[in-house]
Amino acid sequence: MKTHGAILVGASGLIGKHISNLLIKNKTNQIQLNRKSLKLMSAAVEEVIVDFKDENSFRGFLNADCIYISTGTRLTLMQLLHIKNKDRLSFLEVDFEMPLRIAKAAYEKGVKKIALVSAIGANKKSNNFYLKTKGMLEEEILNMGFDKVVIARPGHLLGKRDMPIAREVKVYELIFKIMNPLMVSVFKKYRNIRAESVAASLVAAINKPTIGCAILEYDDFRNF
Repeated sequence: MKTHGAILVGASGLIGKHISNLLIKNKTNQIQLNRKSLKLMSAAVEEVIVDFKDENSFRGFLNADCIYISTGTRLTLMQLLHIKNKDRLSFLEVDFEMPLRIAKAAYEKGVKKIALVSAIGANKKSNNFYLKTKGMLEEEILNMGFDKVVIARPGHLLGKRDMPIAREVKVYELIFKIMNPLMVSVFKKYRNIRAESVAASLVAAINKPTIGCAILEYDDFRNF
């Protein structure tokens, strides 16, 4: 089976689509694991439709030097603050169990490097369920044994979305745009950031000839 330069999970997302475009621009062959076809027209992309709950549907396609995991549940601003108990199992499946399942399978297949999109404030000890889950996933992947782990922790993402932006999000973005100059020191990392900047920093970091772990936050993103 052909070995690719990268595996991409989450190509339909705001960051994932920019990662895909950058890999194409860099002439890096990629295999995309998708739930449904994105109908991409590029010789550099091999798309595989998989069932992420069934490891056997994607395990045979994990042939690459590195893997990018950019998946997550689309949440409202209120859900970011508090995910109701009835919604937590489905959230855990998408934001914890699924990416962990993919990462473990990739490691077992010999993938050496992994890039993960997390969130600012991720902490397994957080009282916020969203941030606690992101922190739990980070820890699991960091302890898995990859030669290199790059974790992006962005704040609210800016960029063109496939779905209309809710009014509350537009208001939130406007407020934070006004507040940006006041968000300094430890608060700077919570600033809004463009999705393409996060994608570019991830691709650049994973391609550096280093091993170990790198955590990317606002100051790392703003350089792209």
